[in-house]
Amino acid sequence: MAINVTDIIRKTMGWCPNASAFEARKPVRFDNIPAGASGGIGGAIRRISEMQGMKGALVVVGIYAILNALGVYISAEKISYVFEGYGNFDMGGLMSIMKKFIVLGALVSAFIMWVIGTEVVHIVSKVLGGKGKFYPHMITMVGYSFIPFLFAGLASLALLLIMEPMTVTVSPGNPMGYTQIYGNPYMLASTIFAIIMQVMVSAILFFGVRRIHGLTPAKSAVVAGIPLAFNILSLASILRSSLL
Repeated sequence: MAINVTDIIRKTMGWCPNASAFEARKPVRFDNIPAGASGGIGGAIRRISEMQGMKGALVVVGIYAILNALGVYISAEKISYVFEGYGNFDMGGLMSIMKKFIVLGALVSAFIMWVIGTEVVHIVSKVLGGKGKFYPHMITMVGYSFIPFLFAGLASLALLLIMEPMTVTVSPGNPMGYTQIYGNPYMLASTIFAIIMQVMVSAILFFGVRRIHGLTPAKSAVVAGIPLAFNILSLASILRSSLL
C-alpha cells in the first residue's frame, strides 16, 4: 500500500482538512489514553496514538535517516582535514574510507536510535509505574515524535549548502583540532536549531508517555526530559571543547 508522507504529517500536526474523517475510519484506542485536547501538541499526540501500525512512523524515521545521511555527506565534502606530524601514515586515505562508513552509519543510526530510544523511554516509564506497551504503542509514538527532527534536518542541509568550505588541522599536539568546526557559525546555528527541535520532541514524548503509560505529569516530565538532558549535555561538552 502506498504511503503519502504529506498526509501523514498533516494528519499528525492536526491541520489536514480530512483528519477527522481519517480518525473515524481507523478508531484505534490504546489503554489508559484519555480523549485529551483536540488541538496543539496534545491533540497531535492523540491523533498519533490512534494511527494503526508503524508504517507511518517508519516513513518519518526513514526520511529523517536520509536527511541525516545527506547532512553528514555534505559536511564531509565541505570540511577538509589536514593531518600533520603522523609520518608516512596515510591519514588522508584513511579518512576517505571512513567517510563512506560515516555516511552509512548516519543512515542506519537513525533506526537504531529509534528502537533503543523507545526502549529506554519505555523501561523508565515502566519503572515509574507505567502500564503501556512497547509495541505497537510506544514505538509508534516515538517514531512520530521524530517529525520535529525533519525540520532540523532540512535546516541543517540548508546551512551546510551555504557554508563556505573549511580546513581543519589535526596533529599529535592538537588531536582535538576537529572540534573547531563547531565554532563555525553555520554549524553552531545548525546545532542550536537541533536542540530547539529536541525540546519539541520532548514535549511530544511528555504527552505520549502520559497518555500511553498513564503517568502523572511530573513522572512524564522526568521520562521526556532524558533525551533532552542528554543532548544539552552533549552540546555543552562540544562547545566547551571548541572554546578551549
